[in-house]
This record gives sequence, C-alpha cells and structure tokens, in this order.
Amino acid sequence: MDHLKKIWLTAAGACAALFATIALAQDPITEFLLHSNTATARVPPAPRASSAAQAASAPAASGDDSLVLEPEFDGRKKTSEDVARRFQEVKGLMERVCSQPSNQPYFAKTPCIATSLTDSQASDASKATAQEVQAARRVFQQIDAINEKTRKIMIASGQDAHENAVRSSQTRLDPKVKENQDALLTGRRSWGEYNRARLELTRRVR
Repeated sequence: MDHLKKIWLTAAGACAALFATIALAQDPITEFLLHSNTATARVPPAPRASSAAQAASAPAASGDDSLVLEPEFDGRKKTSEDVARRFQEVKGLMERVCSQPSNQPYFAKTPCIATSLTDSQASDASKATAQEVQAARRVFQQIDAINEKTRKIMIASGQDAHENAVRSSQTRLDPKVKENQDALLTGRRSWGEYNRARLELTRRVR
C-alpha cells in the first residue's frame, strides 16, 4: 500500500511540475486544450534546452511582427522528451503572439491569458470593429498553427494517451472554441460574451 502511495505521489508531483511549465500553453487565446492528467503524467521533463533553442522559444522583441512563427512539423517520429520540450516551446510562442504589434487591437479587448479576465472585459458590450476582427483573425491563425504542430508532435510520439488527448480535444472542445471565435468575428457576440465564453472553455480543461 505504501509502495502504491509512493508511486502515486511521484506521478502527481511530476504532473504538477509539467502543468506549471505549460501553464500559459493551457490558457491561451484559442484555449490550448490538448492536455489531460493521463497524457501529461507520462511525459518526463524535457532535457535542458541549448542556448539556441532557448533563444528560439524566448519572447520576441516588441518589434517582431511576423505572421509565421516557426517551421512546420518535420514529420519525424518523436519521443516523450520531444513532447515535453514542445510544451516548453509553446509558452514562448504564445508570449510572442500576445506581444506582436499587429495583434494589439485584439489584446486591447481580451487578455493574453483567459484567467486574467477583468470585470470590465467581462462586461464589455461592444462588438468587434473591422480593425479588431482583422487582428483577431491573425491571432487565431497563428494559434491554430501552433496547436496543429503540437498535435502532430504528440501523435508522432506513438503514445496512446497523447493521441487520445488530441482526438478528445478535436471532437469535444475545438468546435466550441471555433464557435466562440466565429461569433465574435461575425458580430453575433459582444467582446464581453466572447471573453466569458473563453474563460469558461479554459476552466473546463482544468
């Protein structure tokens, strides 16, 4: 019994550490909803990143405004360490999205992290302007690319737990995220309604 308890505590500790590492990745614009306790508990800590890798994943300077943030998935088989490393990279990529100048009309109305939602943002009755819609579409495109590459890396690891987490996200949560985004873009939801839905979708994965 003590042996089982020790195993459980070890797994719980590893999972908690990984969740801390990918905290921002789980709470971004399109609500990065790929992770579950089962999927992440099997992922060991990523090897220490090289200085080049750290520079690639670090938040870019405020002048960075590139639409494409990283190379496409290379198609190779991945290890658990590769998946863990990817979770770390996502944090830096999300920070870049949130800091880019062209994306600021969007982030002036909604927080980078959904759980940082303010009362004024939650009650904002205004609809997205043409400039805000353009910025939102850009943000959604960037995050979709980040998420898609991450999904491919998870599946390429060959672990059932990762693949199941990806499939679950694609079937249960992604449609709700897209519905919320489309409602904002088409004026069917105000910023406040969109922001509250964003927060609720984020809470569902925790």
